[in-house]
Amino acid sequence: MNIELFDPFRPPIPSQIEATLISRSCTNSGTNSGTNSATNSDTNSGGSGGSGTRSGTRSGRLSAAPMSAVKFNRRGFYLAAGHTDGTVVVWDVLSRCPLRTFSSCVNSEDDEIGVVSLDWSRNSRTLMAAGDEDVLAINLAATPAEGIRVPVIEVLGRLLGGVDVGAIKSAQLKIRKDTCALIVTTEGHVFTVDWGNLGKEQRKQMRMKKRERKGRG
Repeated sequence: MNIELFDPFRPPIPSQIEATLISRSCTNSGTNSGTNSATNSDTNSGGSGGSGTRSGTRSGRLSAAPMSAVKFNRRGFYLAAGHTDGTVVVWDVLSRCPLRTFSSCVNSEDDEIGVVSLDWSRNSRTLMAAGDEDVLAINLAATPAEGIRVPVIEVLGRLLGGVDVGAIKSAQLKIRKDTCALIVTTEGHVFTVDWGNLGKEQRKQMRMKKRERKGRG
């Protein structure tokens, strides 16, 4: 065999598929065991003049829509899969079965876009799903899981005086702060969004309103 025929810089290409993540048995078991849980929501405003919605996430059946984004957690044990209908499914890689399903995670003007980006926090307790207009940070440690929805494009457009920043192209959580994300838009803009101060800003605004009322009285 002539060793010169081999290209050392050519990436190896698998010759066969050993296993698939989504099998018929996993899909059926996940669909039959899916449940819907009621959620509570309340709106917190603030944080750079923006607004964020703190709400529970709805657990439900597996999505029949095509996948649009996937992301492993840091250790590779779990895989988050986003679908074009806004559904996010968390899979167990070892058992190849779905663990949790969250529907209506993102809002999108186009029904064929859905989830455009996914990211895990360092400790895998927070999963962020991004649509073309907003992001949802899901707290997986809570029972039931709850999330904070931030309308990124609406907030940026208001802060920048109506400038068209495009749609969200990708989103990535900060390594040591799971309430801060780096947002890249289709128009080439890059923003840092921090929703950890939403509650603090709301309390600050309430104190300012009380002082104004006392001053008027």
